[in-house]
Amino acid sequence: MNPIFTLDYSEFAVAEELSKRLQKNDGYRVLMPVNRQNKGFDLVVLNTNNRKIIKVQVKGGRSYDGTNKPDGHYWIWHNNFMLEGRDVDADWIIVHATYCYDKLHPKIRGENKVKIWKNLYLFFKKNEMKTILNDFENRKRKQYDFKFNVDNKGNIVYAQTKYNIDLNKHLIDNKIEEFKKELC
Repeated sequence: MNPIFTLDYSEFAVAEELSKRLQKNDGYRVLMPVNRQNKGFDLVVLNTNNRKIIKVQVKGGRSYDGTNKPDGHYWIWHNNFMLEGRDVDADWIIVHATYCYDKLHPKIRGENKVKIWKNLYLFFKKNEMKTILNDFENRKRKQYDFKFNVDNKGNIVYAQTKYNIDLNKHLIDNKIEEFKKELC
Protein backbone atom coordinates (compact mmCIF):
# COMPACT_ATOMS: atom_id res chain seq x y z
CA MET A 1 0.00 0.00 0.00
CA ASN A 2 1.27 3.45 -0.93
CA PRO A 3 0.32 6.18 1.52
CA ILE A 4 -1.28 9.21 -0.07
CA PHE A 5 -0.74 12.68 1.33
CA THR A 6 -3.63 15.04 0.65
CA LEU A 7 -3.77 18.75 1.24
CA ASP A 8 -6.56 21.30 1.20
CA TYR A 9 -6.16 23.61 -1.82
CA SER A 10 -6.19 26.77 0.31
CA GLU A 11 -3.39 25.42 2.47
CA PHE A 12 -1.41 24.48 -0.64
CA ALA A 13 -1.93 27.91 -2.25
CA VAL A 14 -0.88 29.76 0.92
CA ALA A 15 2.19 27.54 1.38
CA GLU A 16 3.19 28.06 -2.25
CA GLU A 17 2.77 31.84 -2.05
CA LEU A 18 4.71 32.05 1.22
CA SER A 19 7.48 29.93 -0.31
CA LYS A 20 7.74 32.36 -3.23
CA ARG A 21 7.90 35.42 -0.98
CA LEU A 22 10.07 33.98 1.81
CA GLN A 23 13.15 32.70 0.07
CA LYS A 24 14.94 29.53 1.09
CA ASN A 25 18.29 31.30 0.56
CA ASP A 26 17.30 33.74 3.32
CA GLY A 27 16.71 30.85 5.74
CA TYR A 28 12.91 30.60 5.51
CA ARG A 29 11.05 27.29 5.40
CA VAL A 30 7.32 26.60 5.15
CA LEU A 31 6.44 23.39 7.00
CA MET A 32 3.19 21.43 7.14
CA PRO A 33 1.96 18.85 9.62
CA VAL A 34 1.47 15.47 7.98
CA ASN A 35 -1.52 14.69 10.20
CA ARG A 36 -4.77 16.03 8.71
CA GLN A 37 -6.32 15.87 12.19
CA ASN A 38 -3.89 18.49 13.52
CA LYS A 39 -5.72 21.09 15.62
CA GLY A 40 -4.69 24.67 16.03
CA PHE A 41 -2.55 25.50 12.99
CA ASP A 42 -2.07 24.43 9.38
CA LEU A 43 1.44 25.65 8.56
CA VAL A 44 4.61 26.67 10.35
CA VAL A 45 6.99 29.22 8.90
CA LEU A 46 10.53 28.84 10.25
CA ASN A 47 13.52 31.13 10.05
CA THR A 48 16.43 28.68 10.23
CA ASN A 49 18.89 31.49 10.95
CA ASN A 50 17.41 32.32 14.36
CA ARG A 51 14.92 29.47 14.93
CA LYS A 52 11.92 31.81 15.17
CA ILE A 53 8.59 30.39 14.01
CA ILE A 54 5.14 31.61 13.11
CA LYS A 55 2.19 29.22 13.33
CA VAL A 56 -0.40 29.90 10.63
CA GLN A 57 -4.08 28.97 10.45
CA VAL A 58 -5.42 28.98 6.87
CA LYS A 59 -9.07 29.76 6.26
CA GLY A 60 -10.33 28.91 2.78
CA GLY A 61 -13.57 30.26 1.38
CA ARG A 62 -15.98 30.16 -1.49
CA SER A 63 -16.50 32.77 -4.18
CA TYR A 64 -19.86 33.57 -5.69
CA ASP A 65 -20.64 35.52 -8.83
CA GLY A 66 -21.94 38.92 -7.84
CA THR A 67 -21.80 40.74 -11.18
CA ASN A 68 -25.45 41.78 -10.84
CA LYS A 69 -24.73 43.51 -7.56
CA PRO A 70 -23.80 47.21 -7.57
CA ASP A 71 -20.85 46.94 -5.19
CA GLY A 72 -18.54 44.40 -6.82
CA HIS A 73 -18.14 41.33 -8.97
CA TYR A 74 -17.53 38.50 -6.53
CA TRP A 75 -18.67 37.76 -3.02
CA ILE A 76 -16.11 35.84 -1.02
CA TRP A 77 -17.59 33.93 1.89
CA HIS A 78 -15.80 32.19 4.73
CA ASN A 79 -18.16 30.65 7.23
CA ASN A 80 -17.68 28.94 10.57
CA PHE A 81 -14.67 30.87 11.80
CA MET A 82 -13.89 29.63 15.28
CA LEU A 83 -11.10 31.46 17.08
CA GLU A 84 -11.65 30.21 20.60
CA GLY A 85 -10.27 27.23 22.49
CA ARG A 86 -7.97 24.63 21.01
CA ASP A 87 -9.20 25.08 17.44
CA VAL A 88 -6.76 27.92 16.79
CA ASP A 89 -3.27 27.88 18.25
CA ALA A 90 -1.87 30.15 15.56
CA ASP A 91 -0.04 33.44 15.58
CA TRP A 92 -1.44 34.52 12.21
CA ILE A 93 -4.64 33.77 10.29
CA ILE A 94 -4.35 33.79 6.50
CA VAL A 95 -7.64 34.01 4.66
CA HIS A 96 -7.52 32.59 1.14
CA ALA A 97 -10.02 32.77 -1.69
CA THR A 98 -9.90 31.85 -5.37
CA TYR A 99 -12.18 33.64 -7.79
CA CYS A 100 -12.68 33.39 -11.54
CA TYR A 101 -11.03 36.40 -13.15
CA ASP A 102 -12.28 35.91 -16.72
CA LYS A 103 -15.42 38.02 -16.27
CA LEU A 104 -13.32 40.80 -14.81
CA HIS A 105 -10.65 40.88 -17.52
CA PRO A 106 -11.55 43.31 -20.34
CA LYS A 107 -9.28 41.63 -22.96
CA ILE A 108 -10.98 38.24 -22.76
CA ARG A 109 -13.99 38.06 -25.05
CA GLY A 110 -15.87 35.53 -27.11
CA GLU A 111 -17.45 32.17 -26.42
CA ASN A 112 -14.19 30.25 -25.95
CA LYS A 113 -13.01 32.12 -22.89
CA VAL A 114 -10.12 30.72 -20.97
CA LYS A 115 -10.86 30.62 -17.28
CA ILE A 116 -8.36 32.66 -15.34
CA TRP A 117 -8.37 32.10 -11.61
CA LYS A 118 -6.88 34.54 -9.15
CA ASN A 119 -5.87 33.90 -5.56
CA LEU A 120 -6.56 36.43 -2.85
CA TYR A 121 -4.65 36.36 0.46
CA LEU A 122 -5.51 38.36 3.57
CA PHE A 123 -3.08 38.32 6.51
CA PHE A 124 -4.21 38.93 10.08
CA LYS A 125 -2.55 38.58 13.44
CA LYS A 126 -4.81 36.47 15.63
CA ASN A 127 -5.89 39.45 17.75
CA GLU A 128 -6.64 41.53 14.64
CA MET A 129 -8.89 38.79 13.32
CA LYS A 130 -10.74 38.53 16.64
CA THR A 131 -11.38 42.29 16.61
CA ILE A 132 -12.61 42.25 13.01
CA LEU A 133 -14.84 39.21 13.51
CA ASN A 134 -16.56 40.95 16.41
CA ASP A 135 -17.72 43.56 13.88
CA PHE A 136 -19.15 41.07 11.41
CA GLU A 137 -22.87 40.50 11.36
CA ASN A 138 -24.59 37.12 11.79
CA ARG A 139 -22.46 36.10 14.73
CA LYS A 140 -23.72 33.01 16.54
CA ARG A 141 -22.21 30.88 19.27
CA LYS A 142 -18.61 32.05 18.68
CA GLN A 143 -18.85 31.04 15.03
CA TYR A 144 -18.57 33.82 12.50
CA ASP A 145 -19.42 34.39 8.86
CA PHE A 146 -16.72 36.45 7.14
CA LYS A 147 -17.99 37.93 3.87
CA PHE A 148 -16.45 40.48 1.56
CA ASN A 149 -16.74 41.61 -2.01
CA VAL A 150 -14.09 42.00 -4.76
CA ASP A 151 -14.17 44.55 -7.61
CA ASN A 152 -12.82 44.21 -11.16
CA LYS A 153 -9.26 45.10 -10.05
CA GLY A 154 -9.15 42.54 -7.23
CA ASN A 155 -9.68 45.17 -4.54
CA ILE A 156 -11.96 44.51 -1.62
CA VAL A 157 -14.75 47.05 -1.90
CA TYR A 158 -17.13 45.99 0.82
CA ALA A 159 -17.09 43.85 3.92
CA GLN A 160 -20.33 42.80 5.56
CA THR A 161 -19.72 44.38 8.95
CA LYS A 162 -21.46 46.75 11.30
CA TYR A 163 -18.73 49.27 10.48
CA ASN A 164 -16.99 50.00 7.21
CA ILE A 165 -13.69 48.14 7.62
CA ASP A 166 -10.98 48.53 4.98
CA LEU A 167 -9.71 44.99 4.43
CA ASN A 168 -7.33 46.07 1.64
CA LYS A 169 -4.66 46.87 4.22
CA HIS A 170 -4.64 43.13 5.03
CA LEU A 171 -3.84 42.02 1.46
CA ILE A 172 -0.60 40.05 1.22
CA ASP A 173 1.34 42.86 -0.48
CA ASN A 174 0.51 45.19 2.42
CA LYS A 175 1.26 42.69 5.22
CA ILE A 176 4.16 40.50 4.10
CA GLU A 177 6.86 42.80 5.55
CA GLU A 178 5.16 42.81 8.97
CA PHE A 179 4.94 39.02 8.74
CA LYS A 180 8.68 38.79 7.93
CA LYS A 181 9.60 41.11 10.83
CA GLU A 182 8.15 38.61 13.30
CA LEU A 183 10.60 36.04 11.96
CA CYS A 184 13.65 38.29 12.45
